Amino acid sequence: MSTSPAATTSMPTFALPGRWWRVSLETPEATTSSARSMARSLYPGDELAVLRRDIQERVASAAAEAAKAGARAFHFAIEVVPGAPVPLTLGIYEPALPTRLSARAGALASAEALAASLRSAESAGAVSSWGDDELGVVRVLSTQDPTAGSEIDRPLLRADYWLTAPATDATTVFSFAAPVIWDQTAPALLELLDAIISTVQWSPGGNAEPDLT
Repeated sequence: MSTSPAATTSMPTFALPGRWWRVSLETPEATTSSARSMARSLYPGDELAVLRRDIQERVASAAAEAAKAGARAFHFAIEVVPGAPVPLTLGIYEPALPTRLSARAGALASAEALAASLRSAESAGAVSSWGDDELGVVRVLSTQDPTAGSEIDRPLLRADYWLTAPATDATTVFSFAAPVIWDQTAPALLELLDAIISTVQWSPGGNAEPDLT
């Protein structure tokens, strides 16, 4: 996500299953401190110092990249399904875009117009859209090969959900990323992400705080 955040009118509420950690993006120091606190809660004790340092550095780096790209919030999944940890991240953005189709036409119509625009711009992503009068969703799926020197040797799944709703003038993007073996785990992961997006709602004065269920 590489755009400046738009003016915020309201922020959504949503539900995240399992255990997640919201990493502070207020300052670089706050991000480092938040990632350190998360690592200590996961791996207490001197014998786990190596694991603690590794997860701290990974999460702090991912959060810093999200902040640099304009994220308004960043969450790291500690455990989505009991006993099956997934290094899943969520960044929330409000990118500045050209004026989209008026919400008076309905959230779904706005999403379909946005999807058409993204299809013409995306060269490697799979774009789909759905919704109703209250929430329009455009999902852009892509995979990225591991970068040189990366400690993760699996492709990275990225799922960007562009949301339109009459309750807000902003276009909000929920950007998820996780290293996966696409053929085996992507369908189940996408089902989970779609379910998370189905819980998104706008209310005046909301603070993008998730319900951790």
